[in-house]
Amino acid sequence: MKRENEILNIETLEMFERLINRDSKQYDTNMMVMPGTLEDKHKNCESIPALRRQFNLIYLLISGEHDVKLGADHLQLKPNDLVVIPENTLYASDHIKNCKGYCIHFKSEFLKPQLKKTFTEEFPFFNFDAPHIINLSQTESEVIQYAFKQIIEENDRTSLEKIFYFVTLF
Repeated sequence: MKRENEILNIETLEMFERLINRDSKQYDTNMMVMPGTLEDKHKNCESIPALRRQFNLIYLLISGEHDVKLGADHLQLKPNDLVVIPENTLYASDHIKNCKGYCIHFKSEFLKPQLKKTFTEEFPFFNFDAPHIINLSQTESEVIQYAFKQIIEENDRTSLEKIFYFVTLF
């Protein structure tokens, strides 16, 4: 049983979905990337206890109420806030209500084969000292929303790799 001030260590995307988002669907424990909407991810979740994820998170809040605790900082998010949470960052939220937006969880290893430099050199917002909440203009937000929609669509598309994986499971 978790003690009041204990920090959870969330090792896999599957574990996060099961424990935090209270999602009973079955997920691959070796999953490397999971895009989605905040409406879907937070439908059973009004808060997030203090935790460290062993994967990265990016999300865009379009509307709703959402606070964020990053390390010692406690901030109230605003519409069009893009939040970048590097793996192993202390994170919590006491208040999540009527959120709309997009999110993606992913392991750094998912992108490493495509990179020419280190992960944080290619993506400076994943440095621990970087700003992790960026308020976007409406135009910037719309561009990011479009990118999220494309990622979700690609993730949901049927592929031979997915079919092969599911056939070998059963």
